[in-house]
Amino acid sequence: MPIATSPALLIGIGARILLDQFNRSDGPLIKDFVLVGVWQGVALHYATKTSGTSGFGILVAFGIAAKLFIEFNVNSDVTRCVTTILGVALGVVFTDFLSQYFDKPPQSSRRRKKSSQPPTPAKREKGRERLTQIRRSAQEGIVDNFPDLMEVGTSLATTSLFISDITSVDSNSDKLGPTSSMSPLEREIHVLRTRAALADSERRRCKEERKWAVSQGNVARAQQMKWEVKRYTDLMNTFNREADMKALALEGVSKLFIVYIFTTDSAFSSQRKKSN
Repeated sequence: MPIATSPALLIGIGARILLDQFNRSDGPLIKDFVLVGVWQGVALHYATKTSGTSGFGILVAFGIAAKLFIEFNVNSDVTRCVTTILGVALGVVFTDFLSQYFDKPPQSSRRRKKSSQPPTPAKREKGRERLTQIRRSAQEGIVDNFPDLMEVGTSLATTSLFISDITSVDSNSDKLGPTSSMSPLEREIHVLRTRAALADSERRRCKEERKWAVSQGNVARAQQMKWEVKRYTDLMNTFNREADMKALALEGVSKLFIVYIFTTDSAFSSQRKKSN
């Protein structure tokens, strides 16, 4: 069984921090602050991904911010604060980048699982209920609802296939357009935005179809479309939330890198002036 990327990084980087702490003979260096920040960034990424909602990730982010605030007020060390924030951003970005390649099974195995996956008990039960309704209608001589039942079954199969198409969109998909000029993280953001757009278009289609079913008095179809609207809305929100998190991480890395370069140059300039 493969080990997830985030826990492995947490254990490895944490062990390195403890080893440096025990073997250090002088004061902490800039690389130590960056390493601690990277560890915190990995923890933030792991908390955000493992929690069902974003609540646990927000708590971890609040704890990191509170720690930085206390350390800055106690030591008044701008370099330490900036390098730690830079390490947090790098930890989030690189953990997410590595997770894309190591935490997902190969594409061929995913397709085999999708093609060989047996129907769930809930789907089998729904199928039995539909067959029972069709037989009862045929026995009573009432076959008016038969087209509606067949339409519901066809719609369920089509919806499942379309959701599989949405989630299978990756950086090599033809739906994305040209992405050769993008970085790997920018391509991941573009993939998530494309998935969200596809889910939103299906959400609007199901919403219009539900209105039509209500106007026709087709209660079963209207209830099914109501559930589909909620399903596609959740998919759209999930993809947009992941894309926003990656975009913020990308923007934070760029800004913090500029601040880090400026702070380092200022520190070197002041040291040169003192030496002269």
